Amino acid sequence: MTWKVFWGKSEYFGIVSVPVLWFLFVFQYTRTDRWLTSRNVALLWVIPVITIVMAITNGWHGLMWSNIAPSPGRETEVLIYTHGTWFWVHVSYCYALMVLGTFQLFKTTFANIRMYRLQSLSILVAVLIPWVGNGIYLLGYSPIPGLDLTPLAFLVSGIVIAWSLLRQSFLDIVPVARGMLFENMDDGFIVLDTQNRVVDINPAAKGLLDKNNESIVGKKVNEVIPGLPDMGSGTQEQPVSEAEFVLGNESAPRVFDCKFNLLRNRHGAPTGRLIVLRDISGKKEAEKALRESEEKYRLLVENASDAIFVAQDEVVKFPNPRTTEIVGYSPEDLAEKPFTRLIHPEDRDMVLDRHKRRLQAEELPSSYSFRVISKAGEERWVELNTVAITWEGRPATLNFLRDITPQRKLEAQLMHAQKMEAVGTMASGIAHNFRNILAAISMHSQAIEMKYKEDKALQEMSGVLIDYVERGSQLVSSLTQFSRKKGDKIFHPLDLSKMAEETYQLISESFDKMIHVSMDVRESLPWGITRE
Repeated sequence: MTWKVFWGKSEYFGIVSVPVLWFLFVFQYTRTDRWLTSRNVALLWVIPVITIVMAITNGWHGLMWSNIAPSPGRETEVLIYTHGTWFWVHVSYCYALMVLGTFQLFKTTFANIRMYRLQSLSILVAVLIPWVGNGIYLLGYSPIPGLDLTPLAFLVSGIVIAWSLLRQSFLDIVPVARGMLFENMDDGFIVLDTQNRVVDINPAAKGLLDKNNESIVGKKVNEVIPGLPDMGSGTQEQPVSEAEFVLGNESAPRVFDCKFNLLRNRHGAPTGRLIVLRDISGKKEAEKALRESEEKYRLLVENASDAIFVAQDEVVKFPNPRTTEIVGYSPEDLAEKPFTRLIHPEDRDMVLDRHKRRLQAEELPSSYSFRVISKAGEERWVELNTVAITWEGRPATLNFLRDITPQRKLEAQLMHAQKMEAVGTMASGIAHNFRNILAAISMHSQAIEMKYKEDKALQEMSGVLIDYVERGSQLVSSLTQFSRKKGDKIFHPLDLSKMAEETYQLISESFDKMIHVSMDVRESLPWGITRE
């Protein structure tokens, strides 16, 4: 009896360990063990350690067993233990761990029972048998009084687990933990057999296909997903590994990306297929929109009246048609020709310096003008608006170039007109002063004419002076008229014969005597008109 009690106490090293180890195993096996920190695991062992101490020292306090006596008629075989207070504390704790672990395992098992029936059944049998044996012992229904059937139950459970290990991959992560992932993945998963029939489908796939309330298992996959490409026999490699298909009506189409994977068993033989579904409708809509927007920008750029291009590595990249029109070079030529060669030599250093400084993030005016030389050698004035960008991971500038040559010509004409206006203003002042001079000459000529009436030579010279004063007055009037922005035009008859004669006399008297001047005109020229 002493040795039986000794070995009965020794058994508790295993008895208190089984519930804790079972509890830890289940939560690790089902991948729900985040809360199993070192501290929490240590707390799980507190009551088992106390139970072992209480069992070893039971003779002092009797809290584990208040009495130990031989079984009537089997005194040498079986001892009857009358359980004390701590024993029931130990039993309650162990059953709490067993219940929690079993509940967690049941929950995970039933979530995957469709795919892994034999594995799930094996787990349930292995778990329930020890419960049954221990329950019979604690309730006093053992066929032999005092006989604990729990060890025998664990023996049967061990056989079941061994069979599961060898035949059903009981401890393989595929049946349970991967099954949990299968159920909770955001992507849709559909498992097919070798006949392309659906054997399992996760909730995400049902939601994507709008078949939450429909029985799908057992149907052909083409019935479930119309328009799916032909995958061939389930025992061969599929013709395609990825495809897209559309479900829904034209007003609200849904586009799916579909991947196919051939499933094989441990011997490499095909057992079916796994289809992975992903709703890419949003992605397709977005792609249709980065395309429509790109097309709009392309049309804007290609039809822009300004030249648009990217400058990088001192060459022109992606020029629009207006760029090639201004400079006369093709896009291929521009990609090989340094853009500095297109710039007028007098402006080249300035443009290149600003370009380099802009790439170094210096603050510079974004708009300035310079001259370019086209392929035909034509000089053009252009206005550049530029901004620093990153193109293909490297510094560059985005440029908008406008041909302002016509504007420059208009500016030059305006400047000329302004100069002429200034000349006119100056001519008006000159004319005013000249009129005063002519008036003085006219007065003196008239005085000579009146004073020296007897002197024919002076009279003749006075007459000539008066004629020239008259012509000078007409010239002053013309200058005055030229300087006016507005004014009435007054026309007078003009004697061309007289004018030609006076011009002849003026030229004859003005040129050197070595130059002979002659005049050959009709005696009577037609009259013209002059304006004032």
